[in-house]
Amino acid sequence: LPQTVFCDPQVVLTKVTELVEYYHKILCNPEEGMAVESDLINFRDHGMVSVELLKKFPKHYKEGLFTPQDLMKLLVSHGAVAQMKDDEYLMPALLPHLDPDQVAQFREHGAPLMIRFIQGYIPSGLFCHFIALLLSSAWKVCMERGKPSCLYHNCIRLEQSGSSNIMTLIDMFSYIEVHVHEASYRVCKEIRALVTCGIKSACTVLKYHNVKLEDAFLCGGVRCSSDPTSSLQLEILIIACTSERMILCKQKCLTRLADISDNNTIQRSKSIHCIVTLCSALHTNAGCTEY
Repeated sequence: LPQTVFCDPQVVLTKVTELVEYYHKILCNPEEGMAVESDLINFRDHGMVSVELLKKFPKHYKEGLFTPQDLMKLLVSHGAVAQMKDDEYLMPALLPHLDPDQVAQFREHGAPLMIRFIQGYIPSGLFCHFIALLLSSAWKVCMERGKPSCLYHNCIRLEQSGSSNIMTLIDMFSYIEVHVHEASYRVCKEIRALVTCGIKSACTVLKYHNVKLEDAFLCGGVRCSSDPTSSLQLEILIIACTSERMILCKQKCLTRLADISDNNTIQRSKSIHCIVTLCSALHTNAGCTEY
């Protein structure tokens, strides 16, 4: 905002706090104003913040100097919200949380790309900021019958403008699952690059300088029961030449893809192709051999 100098940045924090407090107030009183104000319904259910909604909190605004539109410009520039329409914005941090038991319904068939955080958890605010970055570029919320098909704080389905590419991102606390609808080698490679670069950009903006990422896959082996993800590193051995089709993960679990499929994680018919594709995209020396 070139025309404005904030002597006290607490003003901006206060405006954001008002939104968060109002959101939780609506959650505690879900019927309050819902019948007459669609803005409140979109705010409660889909994290949508409209300029009209911001006008409910006039404190600190001054016409010509600092307006609700100016507040949204600030939040967009810092990756806290993404502009959806002229006067409507999505704030990922205010989306409802999807119960872990219900996440499975939004997973695609086939092996997902796993972006694992070596420190053991996804840094605070990173997933929401990453979503805002995607929505501010060429991606938009996937709609079904006029409503978002999957729009939650920890699970979101997006489609790329001008193409048929659809991906679902799931925040699993220590890693992010990336599911691609109707995946091909080219699309998987493009989305992997997009996701990796986007997460690194979010880390830079949020000043998480020591975050380290690694690609992974889900392992159904007994030894990996406490940590179901296994990194895709140079020592990974892909065994695809036998009828069993097995994977040797870093914990030395020799896992049949059929066993993984039994856990409703990935389909056997597509798994080995996806994992080999990921290894190829990483330029690893993972080989294909008989066991």
